Amino acid sequence: MEKIPEDVKQEIWENFNEYRIVYFATSTEEQPRVRPVTMVPMDSGFWILTGMKDAKIKQLKINPKVEVCLPIEKDEHTGYARFSGKAQIVKDKEIKRNIANKVDYFKHYWDSPDDPNFALLKLEFDRIEYLRPEEIIAKKYSL
Repeated sequence: MEKIPEDVKQEIWENFNEYRIVYFATSTEEQPRVRPVTMVPMDSGFWILTGMKDAKIKQLKINPKVEVCLPIEKDEHTGYARFSGKAQIVKDKEIKRNIANKVDYFKHYWDSPDDPNFALLKLEFDRIEYLRPEEIIAKKYSL
């Protein structure tokens, strides 16, 4: 698999504003599960803020492999960027506090970064499948 060229990587990254709704897939051994989530690009990484009791946390403890799909629209065409990798449940209090303090919707869901129901996921991707909106064949890259 070809390593992603910098210009293609930049083109994909331009689709991320402060927060983006993406489709987040986790899996146990029996069934994949997909749901929309807010992915936060920040501090040279991608993050998901969620509840510690959510099903995705239970699933990630069984299998940390994930996929994220970002739909991309341009004019009358659609495409996507599909990222594959792993999600890590962040335990470090300083990292959790840093990200929580920068995300404006945090206070709508949790009392503080130390709230026991606050979970922070760090996404670590190793592959991208990219379909430009004006093309019909997706290209696969390693990161």
